[in-house]
Amino acid sequence: MRSNSLARFRHNTKRGKKLLAFFVLLFGVLFAAEARFAVMRVGVVETQPAHILPQNVVLGIIPMWQERFWPSLWYEREKYQKLVEKFYPVKAELKITGWGKFCLNASPLEPEYKVYWGEKFWYLSRDGKMWLSSLAENSVLNSHKSDERPLLSWASDRATPIDMSDKSKSGGNIFASQVPLTLIDSWYEAVGRLGWTHAVKYIEAGVNEGKPVVRIVFLNAKSGNGAEFMLPNEAELWAKPALAVKKLYGGVGNIPEDVFIDGTFGKKILVKKNNRVGGAVSESKEKQKK
Repeated sequence: MRSNSLARFRHNTKRGKKLLAFFVLLFGVLFAAEARFAVMRVGVVETQPAHILPQNVVLGIIPMWQERFWPSLWYEREKYQKLVEKFYPVKAELKITGWGKFCLNASPLEPEYKVYWGEKFWYLSRDGKMWLSSLAENSVLNSHKSDERPLLSWASDRATPIDMSDKSKSGGNIFASQVPLTLIDSWYEAVGRLGWTHAVKYIEAGVNEGKPVVRIVFLNAKSGNGAEFMLPNEAELWAKPALAVKKLYGGVGNIPEDVFIDGTFGKKILVKKNNRVGGAVSESKEKQKK
């Protein structure tokens, strides 16, 4: 019985040695092939659309160890995609196309609104991303809706529109946004429904006496800041004050440019001289965005 156990032990030992020798030889062959032919290195990363991102960026952000062993890049592709998305206004998706070959699909984000905040101009996309409108990387963008809409001004007394924790740790250009898109959509839809779009210079989200309000700043005769109409934060409450203004002036185009109208009282409106000279976005600041 003991001799059989000893025989099996010796047999397993020999088998183990053979397997070890095989793997050492295999590793040696792979190491030699890699050193001579770079068979495990990342061969190419193409971009779709072609040339949308610089090759030095697409390849330059790959860590050295992943570049030398392409399966590791594929395994951690989500980190790679997120890194691309932190610096460029795109939705990135890395796909494998062959041995050591990849294709990076980079779909440009579509700015939904142009936002003035913190004395800078930003783009806000439908998927809740914000980035400076002055970025050189915006060259990847196509034509977008924000160019056709009145500017959105986000006052400093409102909640910060950018997730500051994301901004502090990202080290990139593209930030997560905390802006309530559904609410903003309702303001712009109401402006369109009331027939004001052509007459609006910008829409400001602000606060008045501790309550969130929306200020509509109309164009004057010289396409500058004109009359100002303060309304409740909820767009469904705009109908009555808008009707009162229509009865008083006949249309928003007839409102004198130095008039301020407070429509937050419900059934009545307050009309007075506008004391916010230049509005939240002054003429000089407006010129900076062009």
